[in-house]
Amino acid sequence: MVRRSPLRTGALGLAWLLVLAGSGAVVLHELPALQFATPLTAAAAALVPLGIVAWLAAAVLFLIAGRRWGRILALPALAGLALQVAWTTPSWPGPRADVPDDAVTVMSINLRCDGESLSALAEQVGLHQPDVLILQGADPYTRERLADEAWLGEGARVLAWPGTAATGCGTLVASTYPLEDLTAEPTSQPVVRVEMDDGALVVVPVDAPTPLEGVAAWRAAIARAGDVALPHLDEGAVLIGDFNATREHLPFRDLLDSGLADAAEQSRSGWLPTFPPARGLPPLLTIDHALVSGPVHAADVETFRAGRNPHLGLVVRLVP
Repeated sequence: MVRRSPLRTGALGLAWLLVLAGSGAVVLHELPALQFATPLTAAAAALVPLGIVAWLAAAVLFLIAGRRWGRILALPALAGLALQVAWTTPSWPGPRADVPDDAVTVMSINLRCDGESLSALAEQVGLHQPDVLILQGADPYTRERLADEAWLGEGARVLAWPGTAATGCGTLVASTYPLEDLTAEPTSQPVVRVEMDDGALVVVPVDAPTPLEGVAAWRAAIARAGDVALPHLDEGAVLIGDFNATREHLPFRDLLDSGLADAAEQSRSGWLPTFPPARGLPPLLTIDHALVSGPVHAADVETFRAGRNPHLGLVVRLVP
Protein backbone atom coordinates (compact mmCIF):
# COMPACT_ATOMS: atom_id res chain seq x y z
CA MET A 1 0.00 0.00 0.00
CA VAL A 2 1.39 3.39 -1.07
CA ARG A 3 1.15 5.99 1.62
CA ARG A 4 -0.05 9.41 0.53
CA SER A 5 2.26 12.25 1.51
CA PRO A 6 0.90 14.93 3.87
CA LEU A 7 1.41 17.51 1.13
CA ARG A 8 -0.72 15.58 -1.35
CA THR A 9 -3.35 14.93 1.31
CA GLY A 10 -3.51 18.63 2.15
CA ALA A 11 -3.72 19.58 -1.54
CA LEU A 12 -6.60 17.19 -2.15
CA GLY A 13 -8.38 18.39 0.99
CA LEU A 14 -8.04 21.98 -0.21
CA ALA A 15 -9.34 20.93 -3.63
CA TRP A 16 -12.48 19.49 -2.05
CA LEU A 17 -13.00 22.69 -0.05
CA LEU A 18 -12.72 24.68 -3.27
CA VAL A 19 -15.26 22.39 -4.93
CA LEU A 20 -17.58 23.08 -2.01
CA ALA A 21 -17.10 26.84 -2.46
CA GLY A 22 -17.67 26.61 -6.20
CA SER A 23 -20.78 24.50 -5.66
CA GLY A 24 -22.11 27.11 -3.25
CA ALA A 25 -21.64 29.77 -5.92
CA VAL A 26 -23.59 27.68 -8.44
CA VAL A 27 -26.43 27.07 -5.98
CA LEU A 28 -26.75 30.77 -5.11
CA HIS A 29 -26.87 31.65 -8.80
CA GLU A 30 -29.29 28.95 -9.91
CA LEU A 31 -31.53 29.12 -6.81
CA PRO A 32 -31.43 32.88 -6.20
CA ALA A 33 -34.30 32.83 -3.71
CA LEU A 34 -31.78 31.31 -1.28
CA GLN A 35 -30.01 34.67 -1.31
CA PHE A 36 -32.80 36.03 0.87
CA ALA A 37 -32.48 33.36 3.54
CA THR A 38 -30.03 35.32 5.71
CA PRO A 39 -27.87 38.44 5.43
CA LEU A 40 -24.82 36.19 5.06
CA THR A 41 -26.23 34.27 2.09
CA ALA A 42 -27.21 37.55 0.44
CA ALA A 43 -23.70 38.91 0.96
CA ALA A 44 -22.15 35.62 -0.19
CA ALA A 45 -23.98 35.90 -3.51
CA ALA A 46 -21.73 38.86 -4.33
CA LEU A 47 -18.85 36.37 -4.40
CA VAL A 48 -20.47 34.13 -7.02
CA PRO A 49 -18.15 35.34 -9.82
CA LEU A 50 -15.16 34.35 -7.69
CA GLY A 51 -16.37 30.77 -8.02
CA ILE A 52 -14.34 30.79 -11.25
CA VAL A 53 -11.18 30.95 -9.16
CA ALA A 54 -12.40 28.16 -6.87
CA TRP A 55 -13.21 25.77 -9.74
CA LEU A 56 -9.95 26.52 -11.58
CA ALA A 57 -7.81 26.02 -8.47
CA ALA A 58 -9.67 22.79 -7.62
CA ALA A 59 -9.06 21.39 -11.11
CA VAL A 60 -5.36 22.22 -10.94
CA LEU A 61 -4.99 20.64 -7.49
CA PHE A 62 -6.79 17.44 -8.56
CA LEU A 63 -4.51 17.15 -11.59
CA ILE A 64 -1.33 17.76 -9.58
CA ALA A 65 -2.10 15.86 -6.39
CA GLY A 66 -4.40 13.16 -7.72
CA ARG A 67 -3.27 9.73 -8.82
CA ARG A 68 -4.92 7.69 -11.56
CA TRP A 69 -8.64 7.88 -10.93
CA GLY A 70 -8.14 10.84 -8.60
CA ARG A 71 -7.22 13.01 -11.57
CA ILE A 72 -10.62 12.37 -13.12
CA LEU A 73 -12.04 14.58 -10.37
CA ALA A 74 -10.61 17.49 -12.33
CA LEU A 75 -13.32 16.95 -14.96
CA PRO A 76 -16.32 18.04 -12.84
CA ALA A 77 -14.23 20.96 -11.57
CA LEU A 78 -13.57 22.00 -15.16
CA ALA A 79 -17.29 21.63 -15.90
CA GLY A 80 -18.09 23.98 -13.02
CA LEU A 81 -15.46 26.40 -14.33
CA ALA A 82 -16.98 26.33 -17.84
CA LEU A 83 -20.46 26.96 -16.43
CA GLN A 84 -19.37 29.99 -14.44
CA VAL A 85 -17.32 31.43 -17.27
CA ALA A 86 -20.43 31.19 -19.48
CA TRP A 87 -22.32 33.31 -16.94
CA THR A 88 -19.76 36.08 -17.31
CA THR A 89 -20.40 36.74 -21.02
CA PRO A 90 -22.24 40.06 -20.32
CA SER A 91 -19.01 41.32 -18.74
CA TRP A 92 -16.79 40.52 -21.71
CA PRO A 93 -15.44 43.57 -23.57
CA GLY A 94 -16.16 43.97 -27.25
CA PRO A 95 -15.79 46.33 -30.18
CA ARG A 96 -16.70 49.86 -29.14
CA ALA A 97 -17.79 52.79 -31.27
CA ASP A 98 -16.38 56.26 -30.87
CA VAL A 99 -18.13 58.41 -28.27
CA PRO A 100 -20.00 61.21 -30.09
CA ASP A 101 -19.27 64.82 -29.23
CA ASP A 102 -22.84 65.40 -28.04
CA ALA A 103 -22.72 62.58 -25.46
CA VAL A 104 -23.94 63.45 -21.97
CA THR A 105 -21.40 62.61 -19.27
CA VAL A 106 -22.79 61.35 -15.96
CA MET A 107 -20.40 60.78 -13.06
CA SER A 108 -21.16 58.98 -9.79
CA ILE A 109 -19.36 57.79 -6.66
CA ASN A 110 -20.18 56.77 -3.10
CA LEU A 111 -18.02 58.98 -0.87
CA ARG A 112 -18.97 57.06 2.28
CA CYS A 113 -18.97 60.35 4.22
CA ASP A 114 -15.26 60.71 3.54
CA GLY A 115 -14.23 64.34 3.26
CA GLU A 116 -10.57 63.43 2.75
CA SER A 117 -11.25 62.24 -0.81
CA LEU A 118 -12.67 65.56 -2.01
CA SER A 119 -9.47 67.00 -3.48
CA ALA A 120 -8.95 63.84 -5.51
CA LEU A 121 -12.61 63.89 -6.52
CA ALA A 122 -12.33 67.51 -7.64
CA GLU A 123 -9.41 66.51 -9.88
CA GLN A 124 -11.48 63.72 -11.42
CA VAL A 125 -14.38 66.09 -12.02
CA GLY A 126 -12.01 68.46 -13.79
CA LEU A 127 -10.65 65.59 -15.87
CA HIS A 128 -13.98 64.11 -16.98
CA GLN A 129 -16.04 67.34 -16.98
CA PRO A 130 -19.42 65.72 -16.23
CA ASP A 131 -22.72 67.26 -17.20
CA VAL A 132 -24.30 65.52 -14.20
CA LEU A 133 -22.48 64.67 -10.96
CA ILE A 134 -24.08 62.26 -8.49
CA LEU A 135 -22.63 61.72 -5.03
CA GLN A 136 -23.78 59.23 -2.43
CA GLY A 137 -22.62 59.58 1.16
CA ALA A 138 -22.04 63.32 0.71
CA ASP A 139 -21.76 65.30 3.93
CA PRO A 140 -22.47 69.05 4.33
CA TYR A 141 -18.76 69.83 3.91
CA THR A 142 -18.84 68.17 0.49
CA ARG A 143 -21.80 70.30 -0.55
CA GLU A 144 -20.02 73.45 0.63
CA ARG A 145 -16.88 72.65 -1.33
CA LEU A 146 -18.88 71.79 -4.43
CA ALA A 147 -20.56 75.19 -4.26
CA ASP A 148 -17.51 77.24 -3.20
CA GLU A 149 -15.10 75.73 -5.72
CA ALA A 150 -17.62 75.60 -8.58
CA TRP A 151 -16.55 72.13 -9.73
CA LEU A 152 -19.14 72.20 -12.54
CA GLY A 153 -18.96 75.93 -13.15
CA GLU A 154 -20.53 78.99 -11.57
CA GLY A 155 -24.05 78.24 -12.80
CA ALA A 156 -24.30 74.62 -11.61
CA ARG A 157 -27.58 73.51 -10.06
CA VAL A 158 -27.55 71.31 -6.97
CA LEU A 159 -30.18 69.15 -5.25
CA ALA A 160 -29.63 67.16 -2.07
CA TRP A 161 -31.51 64.56 0.00
CA PRO A 162 -30.86 62.94 3.37
CA GLY A 163 -29.36 59.48 3.33
CA THR A 164 -29.31 56.36 5.45
CA ALA A 165 -25.57 55.61 5.54
CA ALA A 166 -24.78 58.03 8.36
CA THR A 167 -26.26 61.09 10.02
CA GLY A 168 -25.76 64.14 7.84
CA CYS A 169 -24.60 62.18 4.79
CA GLY A 170 -26.94 61.86 1.85
CA THR A 171 -27.34 61.98 -1.91
CA LEU A 172 -26.40 64.97 -4.01
CA VAL A 173 -27.06 65.68 -7.69
CA ALA A 174 -25.36 68.60 -9.43
CA SER A 175 -25.63 69.52 -13.08
CA THR A 176 -24.73 72.13 -15.63
CA TYR A 177 -28.34 71.82 -16.82
CA PRO A 178 -31.55 72.83 -14.99
CA LEU A 179 -32.83 70.21 -12.54
CA GLU A 180 -36.39 69.36 -11.58
CA ASP A 181 -36.92 67.41 -8.37
CA LEU A 182 -39.50 64.68 -9.00
CA THR A 183 -39.02 63.01 -5.61
CA ALA A 184 -42.31 62.14 -3.93
CA GLU A 185 -41.17 63.32 -0.49
CA PRO A 186 -37.86 64.26 1.15
CA THR A 187 -37.18 60.80 2.57
CA SER A 188 -38.18 58.91 -0.59
CA GLN A 189 -35.98 57.54 -3.35
CA PRO A 190 -34.64 60.62 -5.20
CA VAL A 191 -35.74 61.20 -8.79
CA VAL A 192 -34.46 64.10 -10.89
CA ARG A 193 -35.28 65.33 -14.37
CA VAL A 194 -32.33 66.94 -16.13
CA GLU A 195 -33.61 69.47 -18.67
CA MET A 196 -31.04 69.38 -21.46
CA ASP A 197 -30.94 71.48 -24.59
CA ASP A 198 -32.37 68.76 -26.83
CA GLY A 199 -34.50 66.79 -24.39
CA ALA A 200 -34.68 65.48 -20.86
CA LEU A 201 -32.98 62.75 -18.88
CA VAL A 202 -34.49 61.25 -15.73
CA VAL A 203 -31.82 60.35 -13.17
CA VAL A 204 -32.45 57.97 -10.28
CA PRO A 205 -29.50 58.08 -7.84
CA VAL A 206 -29.15 54.76 -6.00
CA ASP A 207 -27.65 54.32 -2.54
CA ALA A 208 -28.85 50.95 -1.28
CA PRO A 209 -27.85 49.61 2.15
CA THR A 210 -25.80 46.43 2.31
CA PRO A 211 -27.68 43.15 2.79
CA LEU A 212 -25.73 42.71 6.03
CA GLU A 213 -27.80 45.59 7.43
CA GLY A 214 -30.98 43.68 6.65
CA VAL A 215 -32.06 41.69 3.62
CA ALA A 216 -35.54 43.21 3.53
CA ALA A 217 -34.28 46.81 3.57
CA TRP A 218 -31.63 46.08 0.93
CA ARG A 219 -34.10 44.29 -1.33
CA ALA A 220 -36.72 47.02 -0.91
CA ALA A 221 -34.26 49.84 -1.70
CA ILE A 222 -33.26 48.29 -5.02
CA ALA A 223 -36.87 47.53 -5.94
CA ARG A 224 -37.90 51.08 -5.01
CA ALA A 225 -35.33 52.53 -7.41
CA GLY A 226 -36.81 50.44 -10.20
CA ASP A 227 -40.37 51.36 -9.26
CA VAL A 228 -39.78 55.12 -9.39
CA ALA A 229 -37.94 54.78 -12.71
CA LEU A 230 -40.71 52.72 -14.31
CA PRO A 231 -42.94 55.66 -15.37
CA HIS A 232 -39.93 57.31 -17.07
CA LEU A 233 -38.47 54.38 -19.03
CA ASP A 234 -39.86 55.64 -22.36
CA GLU A 235 -38.62 59.13 -21.58
CA GLY A 236 -35.05 57.97 -21.05
CA ALA A 237 -33.87 57.08 -17.55
CA VAL A 238 -30.58 56.25 -15.89
CA LEU A 239 -30.32 54.50 -12.52
CA ILE A 240 -26.82 55.00 -11.22
CA GLY A 241 -24.94 54.59 -7.97
CA ASP A 242 -24.17 52.08 -5.26
CA PHE A 243 -26.62 49.18 -5.52
CA ASN A 244 -24.64 47.00 -3.08
CA ALA A 245 -25.52 44.20 -5.48
CA THR A 246 -23.79 42.36 -8.30
CA ARG A 247 -25.37 41.03 -11.49
CA GLU A 248 -25.82 37.70 -9.70
CA HIS A 249 -28.15 39.15 -7.06
CA LEU A 250 -31.83 38.52 -7.72
CA PRO A 251 -32.99 42.13 -7.03
CA PHE A 252 -30.54 43.36 -9.66
CA ARG A 253 -31.67 40.70 -12.14
CA ASP A 254 -35.24 41.90 -11.61
CA LEU A 255 -34.19 45.42 -12.68
CA LEU A 256 -32.69 44.05 -15.88
CA ASP A 257 -35.91 42.15 -16.55
CA SER A 258 -37.98 45.34 -16.16
CA GLY A 259 -36.67 46.95 -19.34
CA LEU A 260 -33.40 48.44 -18.10
CA ALA A 261 -30.02 47.70 -19.68
CA ASP A 262 -26.65 47.49 -17.97
CA ALA A 263 -24.63 50.40 -19.35
CA ALA A 264 -21.32 48.51 -19.13
CA GLU A 265 -22.77 45.60 -21.09
CA GLN A 266 -24.52 47.84 -23.60
CA SER A 267 -21.35 49.81 -24.33
CA ARG A 268 -19.19 46.64 -24.38
CA SER A 269 -16.96 48.26 -21.76
CA GLY A 270 -16.18 44.94 -20.10
CA TRP A 271 -15.78 43.95 -16.46
CA LEU A 272 -15.66 47.01 -14.19
CA PRO A 273 -15.21 46.00 -10.53
CA THR A 274 -15.80 48.84 -8.08
CA PHE A 275 -15.29 47.46 -4.57
CA PRO A 276 -12.89 45.08 -2.77
CA PRO A 277 -14.31 41.89 -1.21
CA ALA A 278 -12.09 42.40 1.85
CA ARG A 279 -9.80 45.02 3.35
CA GLY A 280 -6.46 45.24 1.56
CA LEU A 281 -7.64 43.57 -1.66
CA PRO A 282 -8.11 45.33 -5.01
CA PRO A 283 -11.64 45.94 -6.35
CA LEU A 284 -13.09 42.61 -7.45
CA LEU A 285 -16.85 43.12 -6.96
CA THR A 286 -19.09 45.15 -9.24
CA ILE A 287 -21.62 46.68 -6.87
CA ASP A 288 -21.81 50.16 -8.44
CA HIS A 289 -23.78 50.24 -11.68
CA ALA A 290 -25.48 52.37 -14.28
CA LEU A 291 -28.70 51.13 -15.88
CA VAL A 292 -30.32 52.90 -18.82
CA SER A 293 -33.64 52.74 -20.63
CA GLY A 294 -35.46 53.66 -23.78
CA PRO A 295 -33.97 56.31 -26.02
CA VAL A 296 -30.86 56.64 -23.86
CA HIS A 297 -27.90 54.53 -24.96
CA ALA A 298 -24.61 54.05 -23.12
CA ALA A 299 -21.66 54.76 -25.42
CA ASP A 300 -18.92 54.26 -22.83
CA VAL A 301 -18.43 53.42 -19.15
CA GLU A 302 -15.23 53.66 -17.13
CA THR A 303 -14.24 53.70 -13.47
CA PHE A 304 -12.15 56.19 -11.53
CA ARG A 305 -10.55 56.37 -8.11
CA ALA A 306 -10.89 59.28 -5.68
CA GLY A 307 -8.15 59.22 -3.07
CA ARG A 308 -8.31 56.30 -0.65
CA ASN A 309 -12.03 55.76 -1.00
CA PRO A 310 -12.58 51.97 -1.38
CA HIS A 311 -15.39 52.61 -3.87
CA LEU A 312 -14.42 53.31 -7.44
CA GLY A 313 -16.67 55.79 -9.19
CA LEU A 314 -18.35 55.54 -12.59
CA VAL A 315 -18.17 57.80 -15.59
CA VAL A 316 -20.93 57.04 -18.10
CA ARG A 317 -21.29 58.71 -21.47
CA LEU A 318 -24.84 58.61 -22.74
CA VAL A 319 -26.25 59.28 -26.16
CA PRO A 320 -29.84 60.58 -25.89
